[in-house]
Amino acid sequence: FSRSAWGVRVETYNWDDLRAEACSVYGAMGTGGFIETVTLAVVSPGTNKVIDRFHFAHGIQQGEMYWALAQLFMQQGPQALPTFSRPPRDWNNEKVTFNLARRLAP
Repeated sequence: FSRSAWGVRVETYNWDDLRAEACSVYGAMGTGGFIETVTLAVVSPGTNKVIDRFHFAHGIQQGEMYWALAQLFMQQGPQALPTFSRPPRDWNNEKVTFNLARRLAP
């Protein structure tokens, strides 16, 4: 289950061909089994035929929030996004390493 064995593939899609789908299912689980997720479906241009689908969020409310942020970004650009009290981690920043081995290595 590593990235080297499975590979990481970058895909780009047209914004007009993305659809957010909210779904809820019951499954046999010890916590009641009700699962809500939001997925993004990629459709063929000009049709509603789904060609790809991937996970977007673990809950309807979280999915609505993320989808609203994505729409705001696509319509008005990065300056329209709200400022976050705790900004997301920059994985390319080598000054702050969260890997203990890199922090202690000579």
